[in-house]
Amino acid sequence: MCVCTPTFRSQFRQVLKKSLTNDHLSHREGILNILQCEPSREAVQAALLQWNAADFEDEAERQRMCVSAYRSFEEWDMHPQAAALRQTPPIQLVKIGDAPKKEVIGSPRFPLEGIRVLDLCRVLSGPVCGRALAGS
Repeated sequence: MCVCTPTFRSQFRQVLKKSLTNDHLSHREGILNILQCEPSREAVQAALLQWNAADFEDEAERQRMCVSAYRSFEEWDMHPQAAALRQTPPIQLVKIGDAPKKEVIGSPRFPLEGIRVLDLCRVLSGPVCGRALAGS
């Protein structure tokens, strides 16, 4: 069971800190609406302490907000999304159009060297993943 532990609060605050900036006003308003609090660090922290992490995640999803509870490996293994992904490989290559095969020339230093990635994500994990890919 996910609970709002001090570690959860710390990790979740990092997510909310970015979400509650002017970059994501609709997300900010949505989260504050769920929490029913003022837009201050202290008020958000106090409001989060009243929530179970999984319940907060479920409510945010119902209100079409992007929130994710941190789970242990055991908790994740029991989650329905884990079951849905269990038989899915971590990386899939799906042909979506006709193009010539890209030949690897030389010996790339990095696994994704020479590969272009278009990142159209706008909330939290997208830019982090994009940075990780760029550093590969």
